[in-house]
Amino acid sequence: MNVINIEFLSEVLNSRKKLNILMPEFSELKQNEKLPIIYCLHGLTGNCDDWLISGGAKEIFKNYRFIAVFPSADNSFYCNMKNGYKYFDYIAYEIPKYVESLFPADTSKRYIAGLSMGGYGALKIALSNPERYKAAASFSGVLDIASLSGRMKEEDIRSALVPCFGEEMVVPDNSDLFKLAKNKNMDIPIYVSCGTEDLLYEQSAKFVEGNSQLKIKFISEPGDHEWKLWNLNLARFMEEINKSLV
Repeated sequence: MNVINIEFLSEVLNSRKKLNILMPEFSELKQNEKLPIIYCLHGLTGNCDDWLISGGAKEIFKNYRFIAVFPSADNSFYCNMKNGYKYFDYIAYEIPKYVESLFPADTSKRYIAGLSMGGYGALKIALSNPERYKAAASFSGVLDIASLSGRMKEEDIRSALVPCFGEEMVVPDNSDLFKLAKNKNMDIPIYVSCGTEDLLYEQSAKFVEGNSQLKIKFISEPGDHEWKLWNLNLARFMEEINKSLV
């Protein structure tokens, strides 16, 4: 398996950014072969190395003929930040355009997944562009971000969200997953998982219960906000994807 480290100049962010890619060895590719592609998003305070170093991505993806892309989005909540950079545009559009021009990606088989902040980002990107993705997954995601506005006195929440949404913490409709889910005809399968001891469990349960119109598979099991569950559910999600490709 190839582990590819890339640094490139982002026009959207006007800075050099890093991303990692896992894919089969080039020598193993058949002539003109196109591979399904998945974008795996990190959580708050994380970066493009998390799934490879802390997580079990290398072990998981060795079982699949896939291109797996791991970008960095700082603490942006994958938004076009009110006081910061346009990370939504960067992750949702610029990176796919860049990566898929370099590597043999089958763009009709594009997937996205993420943990915690990245779970929110994955669903936000997929629900904003359902025609671009075959499926999306959230592992322990921040799925009811608007509910955090009532906790803005907590310094860690303020420091994370004020740059994204401003001092008043007004979440726009295009960043509220509940509103995004009802704005379009959503036929995209969504995988949601969260440990029952996780502080974000209620957010996942609320999202699932409040969006019965979506094609959601909900995995609820004992566990906390931890890599053990994120690795397990990424492996499960990949198995679900693989079944649909067979």
